Amino acid sequence: KGRRERADKCNKKDDLMAIGASCVENAVSHELGSLLAGQLARAAAIFNVDEVVVLDDGPKHAGSEVNRAAALLAKILQYQETPQYLRKALIPMHELYRYCGMLAPLDAPHHLRATEWFEYREGVVTNQESGQSVCDIGLDVPALVGTIVPHNTRVTLFVGKTRHTVVEGGREYIKASVVNPLDVKRTTGRYWGYNVRVARSIEELFKKGPFGGYDLTIGTSERGEVTECCSLTLTDYQHALIVIGGPSGLEYLLQNDPCREQHASPATLFDRYLNVCPNQGSRTIRTEEAVLLCLMYLKPALAM
Repeated sequence: KGRRERADKCNKKDDLMAIGASCVENAVSHELGSLLAGQLARAAAIFNVDEVVVLDDGPKHAGSEVNRAAALLAKILQYQETPQYLRKALIPMHELYRYCGMLAPLDAPHHLRATEWFEYREGVVTNQESGQSVCDIGLDVPALVGTIVPHNTRVTLFVGKTRHTVVEGGREYIKASVVNPLDVKRTTGRYWGYNVRVARSIEELFKKGPFGGYDLTIGTSERGEVTECCSLTLTDYQHALIVIGGPSGLEYLLQNDPCREQHASPATLFDRYLNVCPNQGSRTIRTEEAVLLCLMYLKPALAM
C-alpha cells in the first residue's frame, strides 16, 4: 500500500533531464563507467524523471555516429529502465552490457512483479494471430491486443483494474489495449519510467524531443545564479528540461557545438541558469553527485 501511495503523488507535468556523456568518458574503466550510468538511472527513477537525454558533448566527428561514452550511457539507461521480464526479448547480448549484472535495479512502479496487479503493464509482442497481437506481460497468461503490432515491439497496455481473461483458439488470454505510456502518469499519477534519447548538438537537445520543445529550460553551473532552494520560484510549465554538464561543465558542451559563435556563455541558452550548490567544499562536483544535488534542489519548485 505504501509504495502505491507514494507513486500516486507523482507530478503529472513532464520533468526531463539532459546529462553530458563526457562523465562516462572520464571514467577510468568500462566497469566504472557502467556503475556510473547505473547511478544516473537510479537518480532519474527516484526523482520521477520522464526523459533522460544523453548529450554527446565531446568533439564532433564526421558522420552521424555518437561517441562510445554516449552509446554506453544511453544503452545502460535503457537497460535499467526496461522491466526485467522484457530484457531477454528486447535487449540483445552486447559487450556494452558486460557489467549490468552488478547494477542496482530501479525497482520502479512499472517494474511489476508477477504477483502484482495494476491496470497498466509493459509488454512485448511475441506473436500475431487472426489480426490480433499476443504480448508477454510477465504473467502466467499472455495478453491479447485487438490490433496488429510488429513483432518484438515494446508496448504499454491497459489490462483493466481487475484481471479478466478470455479463451480464444483454445488458449487463455488477458484482454488488453495499447496506450501511450505518457497516459499512465497523466491518468493515474503513477510514475512510469523514462524515455532515453541521444542529442549530438544543442539544437537536437532543444528541438528533437517528443514534445517539439520545452516551455522551461534550466542549466546548472557553479557560475550560475545563487538562490536558496526554499526561495526559488519557476514559471508555470508543462515540459521542463534540466541540463547538467559533464566534468568540464556546460562550457565544454558549448565549446564543441556549432552554435558556439552565437552564444558567449551557456547561460544564454536557458531560461534559468542556477548554481545548485554554492560554497561547495570541493573544487569539483562529479556528475553523479550533481544530478542528485540538482534534482533535490529543484524538487520543491518543480513539485516533482
